[in-house]
Amino acid sequence: NSEDKKAIAIAFWNTYGLSLRETKHQQNLFALLEHHLGIQALGIPDAKALDQETLKALQQGAADTDAALQKVGAFIPLREVQDPNLKAAVQAAIPSEEYALKAVPSQRRGWWAMLDSFKSDENVLLTGIHAAGKTSLIFALFHLLKKPLFYFNLHDTRSIEDMVGTIVQGKDGKFKFMPGPLVQAMRAGAALFVDELNLSELPEWLNTVMDTGELALPDGTIVKAEKGFRIIAAMNPTTEQGRRTLSPALRSRWREIWVGEVTNPKELEAIVQEHLKEANSVEVTRPKDLEKPEEDLKTMPLRKFLVQLHKELKKQFPEQGFSLRELLRLTQFVAGEATTLGVHSIVAGLDYVYGKQLGLAQQ
Repeated sequence: NSEDKKAIAIAFWNTYGLSLRETKHQQNLFALLEHHLGIQALGIPDAKALDQETLKALQQGAADTDAALQKVGAFIPLREVQDPNLKAAVQAAIPSEEYALKAVPSQRRGWWAMLDSFKSDENVLLTGIHAAGKTSLIFALFHLLKKPLFYFNLHDTRSIEDMVGTIVQGKDGKFKFMPGPLVQAMRAGAALFVDELNLSELPEWLNTVMDTGELALPDGTIVKAEKGFRIIAAMNPTTEQGRRTLSPALRSRWREIWVGEVTNPKELEAIVQEHLKEANSVEVTRPKDLEKPEEDLKTMPLRKFLVQLHKELKKQFPEQGFSLRELLRLTQFVAGEATTLGVHSIVAGLDYVYGKQLGLAQQ
């Protein structure tokens, strides 16, 4: 019946669609579902509409609020840890207020998808271009849920000992094992966040841990993961320099979610507004036609003006890869200087954030 067809289409989109990065690939998947299920007749006209229907299903009828996310995420356990050292590590691993994020709708979509994966005991891999906000999204979600998140950042010089732990000599001269973030997360029944997953071959070693939940330490001790242990990872596409291709065996062990760049002007303005703080009330007057600077002036909020400048620079210098990271750096610079420097804060901010990346002629 119609409800069954809709449920099947949503299940397919939740499984495959949320990992697709290219619009044409999303359209191809939608065309496949339309061919077999006739979902357009069910009131789902295109891929974007199906994505929204999937998001509603993930929310289970709840409003898209922080409170709703906290309620849904309450199933994630927080074990009572007896070991004082591990207890202190767990408390320190709960992201502090500095990681709070007033997420826009396209970012919140990732939060709901992650929670859906956690309910199914899946390990989650966020993939997206640089500065798409993958790391911030993960830390912000665990700050919102008030749950520990052990962190490990990968690069070529990191070793397995950095992740698992090492043998160290104490003040009493005795040697003991000092656990790394992987062992701490396993013993605490908490999440481990492995950032920059494909900058090293080290993650291939995680296959066994993800399958069995067990880890053999150098002294022969077997660590068994407590309930709630999971591995979350983030990486950039392999098309970016220095990125490795994950083996099929490792990649198949993740629920992959694509994190796209925030491009919606209204969402960008909302992000800028959050970071402008006191300078948010500032307005900018500019000519509609730059060839006639004294005629037909228009006034707009500073947040809108900064977003427009950012989008113009992205379009003019596509090879530079200007991203949300540059927009936020510009916003923070202007927020700190706007009340004293006025319009000069924008000029100085543009030179400091964008200009330094350009050649002399482009500057």
